[in-house]
Formats: sequence, C-alpha cells, structure tokens
Amino acid sequence: MEVYVKIYNGKLVKIFDTDLDKKKRVNLTTVKDFQKQAEVEFYVEGKKIKSLFFKNLPSVKARIVDIPVIIELANEDLLFIQYQGTDNEIKNYRLNLKQHEKNFNIFKIVIAILLISLIPFCIFLWFNLDLKNKMDFTKFNIERSRVKENKKSDIIDNSDKTLNYNEENKIENIEKYSPKYTIESLNDIVNQNNPLYFVKDKAILQPGEIDKLKFILDYLQNYSKVEMSILGHTESIDKPKNEHKLSTKRAEYIKKIFKEKFPDKEFIFRPEGFGATKIAILNATKKERYLNRRVELKVISVD
Repeated sequence: MEVYVKIYNGKLVKIFDTDLDKKKRVNLTTVKDFQKQAEVEFYVEGKKIKSLFFKNLPSVKARIVDIPVIIELANEDLLFIQYQGTDNEIKNYRLNLKQHEKNFNIFKIVIAILLISLIPFCIFLWFNLDLKNKMDFTKFNIERSRVKENKKSDIIDNSDKTLNYNEENKIENIEKYSPKYTIESLNDIVNQNNPLYFVKDKAILQPGEIDKLKFILDYLQNYSKVEMSILGHTESIDKPKNEHKLSTKRAEYIKKIFKEKFPDKEFIFRPEGFGATKIAILNATKKERYLNRRVELKVISVD
C-alpha cells in the first residue's frame, strides 16, 4: 500500500510504501514568504485520509522552516506519523490502513447500489428521448421541404455565413483555451522552487531537492529558447578562495543537468559562483546553515 502527500507544487508525491518501507523520515517545507501555518494532506491509494496542520510558524522567508516528519509502520494495519511542533512538543498521529480499506469498500458498495437504482430511470429517459427524436425528425423533414423551395443563392449565402461564424468561433476558442507559456509563468515556476539546497562541502543536491528541479525541467519543455542565470553560493566557514570554487562547482552541476535534459534546444545557461559574498542568513545557527548552501535560478529571457 502506497502513501502520498500533497506538497508545495500541488502534486501528489509518494513518500512511503508499506511493502518496502518500515520507517522513514521526510522533510515538509514551507513555500510562501512569511507563511505562518501550513497544511499537508495525506493520501492512501488516491484517497485523502488525513490533514496535518502546522500552526504558529516563525514569520520568515520561505523554506527557512523545515518540518521533519517520521513515518513508521507499526504493523500491517497501523501507520504512525510523528513530528516536532514549533513549541518543541512531539506530536503523534495514527492512521488505520484497514479502516481506510473498509471505508473504501463501503463507498464502492453505495456507488453500485446508486447505479443499479438509476437503470429504470435511464430506460424511461431513453424511451422519451427516442420518441422526441422521432417527432423532431418529422419536423426536420417538413422544414427541409420548405428550404428547397427557396432560391439557391440564398441557401449558399446562408451556408457561407454559418461556416464563417463557426470558423471564427473555433479560432476564438483555440486562442482562449491555449496555454500561455510566458516569461512571467516561467518565473512563477522558478520562484516557487528556488533556491536549490546542497549537501555540506559538496556540489550535490540535498535529498528531495531533485523533485523541485524536475518540476522546473518539465515546465521548460514548453519553450524553444530560454536564457537563465545559475547563481551558486556557500556558507561562510572556509577560505574565500575555496568557497568561490565550491559555489562555481554547484552552479556548473545544475547547468550540466539542464544541458543533459535539453541537448537539442537553444537554451543558454550562465553559471556563476559567488562564494559566501551573498549570505542568505547572517549569523545562521547550525540548523540554518544549509540555507546558505544553495543555487538560485533567474530567468533572463524566453521565446
């Protein structure tokens, strides 16, 4: 049985598989600037079974508060969810997986009963529609006979008007419902998934950050030309020369992923390392230092 959560980008992401995992730790992260509360929805087999509300979060920039959640399978029927609240109090939730299956089966039975009860109504409706169609067909034959009596030129003129009207409506609907991939929409996607955080002293993304990068890569497929800056940063705990070298490696690492994903597209990626010259969090605590180990993406132009 698989457990999913709905995270920052609105997608369902699998975080636990009862056939493979017994205990697992995942990080749920705030995404909006100065977000004071967050909600995470838990799904089992596509059905929402639990919502966790994280309240009274510190009023800070997005992604500064990471909420570690531990998921443990107690037995084949029971799932434990544990996290530490902002008041440092450990909070526990239980999810009864068998109860979910029982509720889901009851739901299917109710749906089946409703469908069976609708059969007589559908038969009655079909009989009446069939009768109405026969009457309409008779009226249509009468109207068609009248039309034949009109001049041929009038018929052609009316047909042309109808065709033009339909074509105009078709073009208008295509323009109205076609997706608009603009620099603004790309900026929104990039900003929602910025920055990308790295492992200490390495040019390797932290677990979970690749999901953010993949979301950006999927959206970039809608563009033919893109120019983007890739800005690497480090925390201030080493010599400036070493920090600059590491930040450049991190930017080049992200560029390599982009290039491998889009080898044939006219995409331009400009990596640049800043070392520790642009710190995100000054005087960061040990838990906050990872916020400075980052790469920031900035869209320059699109086509």
